[in-house]
Amino acid sequence: MARAVPEAVSVAQVETAGFVARARTGEEGDRMVEIRLLLAAPRLDELKEVLAKVSDPYSPSYGQYLTKEEVASYTRVEQAVIDSWQAAVTAAAPGASAVVSDYGDAVTATMTVAEAEALTGAAFAVLTHKEAGVIMMRPLEAATWPGVAAAARKALVFAIGVEDVALGGSDLKVLELGALRAAEPITPKVIKANYGVGNATGHANNTQAVAEFSGQYFEPSDLATFLANNDLPPQTVAKIVGGDDGPVGVEASLDVQTIIGTGTATPTWFVYGTQGSTFAELIHGWASELAAMAAPPLVNSVSYGLGNTNTPDGLKTQIDAEFVKLGSRGVSIIFSSGDHGTSCELFREDVQYPASSPYVLSVGATYLDSSGTEVGATLSGGGFGRTEPMPQWQEAAVKAYLAAVPSKPPAHEFDATKRAIPDISAYGENVIIVVNGENQGVAGTSCSAPMAAAIFALVNGDRLAAGTPPLGFLPPIVYAHGDAFHDITSGRNSDGLCHGWEAIKGFDLVTGWGSPNYAKFRAAAMSVV
Repeated sequence: MARAVPEAVSVAQVETAGFVARARTGEEGDRMVEIRLLLAAPRLDELKEVLAKVSDPYSPSYGQYLTKEEVASYTRVEQAVIDSWQAAVTAAAPGASAVVSDYGDAVTATMTVAEAEALTGAAFAVLTHKEAGVIMMRPLEAATWPGVAAAARKALVFAIGVEDVALGGSDLKVLELGALRAAEPITPKVIKANYGVGNATGHANNTQAVAEFSGQYFEPSDLATFLANNDLPPQTVAKIVGGDDGPVGVEASLDVQTIIGTGTATPTWFVYGTQGSTFAELIHGWASELAAMAAPPLVNSVSYGLGNTNTPDGLKTQIDAEFVKLGSRGVSIIFSSGDHGTSCELFREDVQYPASSPYVLSVGATYLDSSGTEVGATLSGGGFGRTEPMPQWQEAAVKAYLAAVPSKPPAHEFDATKRAIPDISAYGENVIIVVNGENQGVAGTSCSAPMAAAIFALVNGDRLAAGTPPLGFLPPIVYAHGDAFHDITSGRNSDGLCHGWEAIKGFDLVTGWGSPNYAKFRAAAMSVV
């Protein structure tokens, strides 16, 4: 729902997020800031209904995705509202251009801090993060937006560059090779054998991608070494979006090597998000950049997240809206579920966002024990969200789980009316990659998300080769065919504060439906036209 004006970024929020605030100097008033005004799409609820129909494998509309232009017909804001915001930007910052998004639901402008103060009616402060060293300019008082018509203010859901100070990122754990569990290391050979991939390879008319943030880049020579070490054919990243000139990061290396190593021959993109200062802003910028593309990559893996309570509701609403746009066009979005179990916050579950969005597929983590049995990992993000309502497609599975699980956490720790995660899982411990020419062990749902994404992309390629549309928004078909996954029946994800959940037969809140079974899921997916 739209709010009249953005909420203030309070001193308490700033301190909680690890920032120190001070008044800006006169010279700092000349610094440039970008403000993105995110407006309420007038027919978003209707677009969500379209998404439900084109994603339901039992619907006659399954796979009948919209074009970018058709999606825009649901999201385009009334012209008078756009005109009001553009006029306000011009009045406050005469040299700035107020650029309207392709979908007509956002206005972006770059201006000086002093001009931003005139636009918002709020004084900006300098915020410095005590650990990360990140510096940003934000107001510590509520924006009043002088000169903006009431109807235009009412349409504003969130203002990027004005609100939100919480940082986020990847929780990937880097392991010494000697610290790996006493079980078989996870390599592409193990993944392909245990998840039924075998010798399946991708198709040239298909695409998969990884998203990266926070200075994470990959080294092509590490990818080449990784593929050679695992007796896989040479493959390079097909397309890089957003730059590739930063230092080598373990997260980016893992994502690229895992998605290519699992999904051999599928054309792979590396998409680096640059639009924003905080994690939630970067996620919105990345999603809106994908949505603006004429032909975005069809399967997208993201191994980053932030606690639900640290993500402003208005920004979550707008990020979800971008996911709805993408899903309506047949694009799959996959997020790691987080590496802190139930992510307890003030004795209540606070599972990671965007993994808890109802418009993405959330992937938890497993590991192989010494007997070769796949077990739900303690770190696997799982439980209930704080704000996102439970989608219809998972109601029956969650109800059955809550009725069957031997013991549940105390009622005050969770809200069973909210979105439950994960939806599925994959290996998230003992995973071996190459960083700076050397083998490196890693752990976390950062491993499992690109692994699962690659397998869905292989199925996508098979569908495209058969002349059928891509899988698109994944959860409805996944929940319709939960038996097409390897059921994980042991493991618990307590984080040491909240009690956590137990893996049992069928769907559970540690591993979802279980880990991929390419052959079985492919058969189920190929039967739907």
